Amino acid sequence: MPGPMHDRWRAAVLSEVERVRGLVAADRSGALPDGCAPREGVDAVAAAVFAQLHANFSLLDGREEGELRMFTRTAAVLACDEVAAAVDGGVPERTGGCVAFDAVGPAAVASLRDLARRLAADDADAEVLRFTVHPALGRIDSELRIILVMDQAWIPTDAIVERIEEPREAVLRRRREGYEQLGESIRDLDGDASSAAGAGDGDGAPWPVVGAAGRAEAELLLDAYVAAWQSGAAPNLAAWAGRVAPADREAVAQLLAAFLQIAPTITPTGERARELSTDPLVDELLALPG
Repeated sequence: MPGPMHDRWRAAVLSEVERVRGLVAADRSGALPDGCAPREGVDAVAAAVFAQLHANFSLLDGREEGELRMFTRTAAVLACDEVAAAVDGGVPERTGGCVAFDAVGPAAVASLRDLARRLAADDADAEVLRFTVHPALGRIDSELRIILVMDQAWIPTDAIVERIEEPREAVLRRRREGYEQLGESIRDLDGDASSAAGAGDGDGAPWPVVGAAGRAEAELLLDAYVAAWQSGAAPNLAAWAGRVAPADREAVAQLLAAFLQIAPTITPTGERARELSTDPLVDELLALPG
């Protein structure tokens, strides 16, 4: 019979499953031309991410929500990198069904174990690590960063408008520009880490941005996505990015994924919690032993 540990594991899965799916779906090393990978491929990689979370859950169980977010987003990046490196040409084949990928490699496993131990420690360094939303935020223009920080702090758009005393349209524009900068800054930080490790210079391709004709629609969609996430609705990134014109889908997917990098950990409730409980991936994850 499921006990308290299983209940906490269930809560963690429901809280993080759409974050992980979104980060995997928007990963540029395997993104399709419209910016959205098929769900089967996404779930195959997401399952590997949660397998690592499960393996380290005894360390992270009971910690603050920031630790869970940091672990899952780091594991998603490592899993996507290993999928990309495991196939010819460095691009995962996600169009023909599930990616042939069951677990991250030994180096990533060790890295994630070390991260879990660092997050679970009680020293001053661990405290700083736990409360760092994302190091890339420091690279964002300050007038844009304040919007992103308020998004992370559960502050709705109407309250942001009141606090910074700007028209709603200006807030939506600054939010879009902020997440464009954040996404590119995260890519640059990952590239710096890869170069330091001798793994190349990362992806130097131009960062995708929404075209002028689609900006108003993208800003409204991003605003609605942030509100849906903050409400606990756990919106699916691929489905939402699919609502815009094909030419802008990859750029919109990157906007939503940048938000997911810093988005607060949510607790789906009511109908959404029931929907996720019957999701095949969630069902598979809840069946893990322990």
